[in-house]
Amino acid sequence: MVQRSAPLVEQLVNELATEISTGHIVGDGGRLPSEAELCQRYSVSRATVREALSKLELAGVVIRRHGVGT
Repeated sequence: MVQRSAPLVEQLVNELATEISTGHIVGDGGRLPSEAELCQRYSVSRATVREALSKLELAGVVIRRHGVGT
């Protein structure tokens, strides 16, 4: 049986959750880097970052506020 790796969004969700829990990615005021910075850091598209952040928000891991950040 061929095993496929997890979808890119799920990989990013897991990576971000790990980075958040260890405090490595959290900046001043408890905020995450911008979507553009996350795109560059993980070499993924903005759509992938947005979807991963949405999943983390639904899981209660992050809070997103329009005009303020994540």
